Amino acid sequence: MPLVTITSDWNLHDYYTGSLKGAIHARCEGVEVVEISNQIRSFDVMQCTFVLRHAFVHFPKGTIHLLAVQSEPKPLVPMVIVQAQEHYFVGLNDGRFSLLLDDPPAMAYALPALTEPHSFAALKLFTNAVAMIVEGQIEPETKLYPLVTESAGRPVYSSFEIIGRVLYIDSYGNAITNINRALFLRVSQGRPFEILVNGPFAKLSRMAGRYDDAAAGEMLALFNSTGYLEIAINKANLAQLENIDTHSEIRIKFYERKRPGTKDL
Repeated sequence: MPLVTITSDWNLHDYYTGSLKGAIHARCEGVEVVEISNQIRSFDVMQCTFVLRHAFVHFPKGTIHLLAVQSEPKPLVPMVIVQAQEHYFVGLNDGRFSLLLDDPPAMAYALPALTEPHSFAALKLFTNAVAMIVEGQIEPETKLYPLVTESAGRPVYSSFEIIGRVLYIDSYGNAITNINRALFLRVSQGRPFEILVNGPFAKLSRMAGRYDDAAAGEMLALFNSTGYLEIAINKANLAQLENIDTHSEIRIKFYERKRPGTKDL
């Protein structure tokens, strides 16, 4: 039997996660259900996809991943099953899968809508989706549906600039952005650069290899274990001290020559 994961904004004290786990176990005996996180910020789909994106690759092939943030369907936004990278993903067809996956498929499997209005439709739909996958009944019980794409969560760039945003604030107050190492290297071409955090308020002109490359209390930029640009303060909370949140803009400017006053890379 496959493994099922839940990534939600349902928190620790609500009954939603327990209800879903119980419904899945009652319908599909032997399935193991685990939580990746149930403390995603309320309604924050980008944070949900960020957390799941960097977690699902460590699960066994064939795992079923439920995206339980903003999970109540609408007439033109059905819940779908997506097959990608030898995993299954279940969530609303609102563009989130183009943020979750580097190369999402063009089509997904739309689940039949519930015949009666329900204030917690996701409970029934997620359970139905898991049962269809486990029982090998995806195609007979669903219909193919074009997968919606979304580009708003991706950085924009030119030959001299990358503009991104903070996607996630971790428990240490470090700000993880949507700018990855591959994009930075492709645009930078080895040129000097300046990182502007939250507008012109803080500036960085070098990349650290680890947190201790900066003195305690000093701000730094590095590419973390996921390959994404992270802005932090060594042994302090950047988000609190610099008023950074998941709406903060990160801008990287590239220069043709070394600028006066900048440090060597």
